[in-house]
Amino acid sequence: ALPLLIHALDDPSSGVRYLAATKLQQLGGQDTVNALSSYIQNTGTEAGKKEAAKILGQLVENQ
Repeated sequence: ALPLLIHALDDPSSGVRYLAATKLQQLGGQDTVNALSSYIQNTGTEAGKKEAAKILGQLVENQ
């Protein structure tokens, strides 16, 4: 599920990105942090990278 949620951050619809971001925040954990970090460094649209960075910040804050 994690790769699909990460991929959904590239969706042109802000609603889809929001739902993916919400689920990624709920999942949390080191795997999610690693996947988001990799996504930001290697792939992703600008909107997706911005969303991923926001999620990463919240996950790190909550750990």
